[in-house]
Amino acid sequence: MRVLLPLLLALIFPLMASPAMAGPHESTLKLLKQEKFSDALVSIELYLTDHPNDPQMKFWRAFLLNKKGDTLQSLALYREITQQYPELAEPHNNLGMILAQLGELEEAKLEFEMALREQPDMALAMENLSQVYLLLTEQTLQKALELNPKSRTLAAKLETVQAFIKGLEPLQPSKSPSALKAP
Repeated sequence: MRVLLPLLLALIFPLMASPAMAGPHESTLKLLKQEKFSDALVSIELYLTDHPNDPQMKFWRAFLLNKKGDTLQSLALYREITQQYPELAEPHNNLGMILAQLGELEEAKLEFEMALREQPDMALAMENLSQVYLLLTEQTLQKALELNPKSRTLAAKLETVQAFIKGLEPLQPSKSPSALKAP
């Protein structure tokens, strides 16, 4: 499985090298960089009709669906990609991001950990994982405070964590114009 993606990319990149023979990946990437998302989605959909298992196009499709607000379809597609290509870190990161936004923090944590297992230097997955840890800490402190409502220590810790969480940027997806990287 790990050999398949580099082989696929080796076949695709020569097609992208010649401007006269711009392949579907290159033209889609160009549309994404120009933020012509509707056109990019049409291009992706057309390509996927004949090549339904192309990981890059599926990734871009999931990204654009989420951007359009179709979270559930995007979530399903990211799940599919991570099952078919577990060695790709970016889909795990993006799946984790959506799961965290839906409040599925334990599942999100696992996805960020999978991303880091496949690409240990993925700073974005590290950042997202740290935010999930903070959100889990907040949940744990809230439960502890419910059990011991008179605890000033718990209340102070919870207040500190909540103040810290408010100052953070939202969880971040892997950027769409990038090409997927195999470990």
